[in-house]
Amino acid sequence: MIPRTEVAVTHRAPIGSATMDALKFTPIVDEKRAATTERRILVGVGIFGAIVIAFGIFAAVTTSGDEDVYSSNNSLEAIAQCEDLVQAELKAPSTAKFDSTATGFGEWTVTGTVDSENSFGAMLRSEYQCTVIVEGESIKRRLDSIG
Repeated sequence: MIPRTEVAVTHRAPIGSATMDALKFTPIVDEKRAATTERRILVGVGIFGAIVIAFGIFAAVTTSGDEDVYSSNNSLEAIAQCEDLVQAELKAPSTAKFDSTATGFGEWTVTGTVDSENSFGAMLRSEYQCTVIVEGESIKRRLDSIG
């Protein structure tokens, strides 16, 4: 909607006078409407900018983050599978405290140490290494060494 402009006569010279300045007109602009229109435009531009930024963030998160989450989840799964294998070899598996790391992608090499009690109740530290292959729902695992 275009704001309506009204015109008011501020000075009128007598018709036929020698000093006829012409009529001086001062437009009376509805300042309230102009301010409202300007505010609406600024709000619209702000909303559009926020939508563009939100879309950019959404696109960045959904496209680049998938591989990292996949890799992180598989490394955690590889560690859990290896720790299960090591725990099965211990005399007191309930006392096991692990410190593990996994490297690789698809085929993971998990290495670490485990502190656990032996048959006499003394805490021993052992190093271990496993190979874990995670392919979708299929998991293959092998305990390479413990000692």
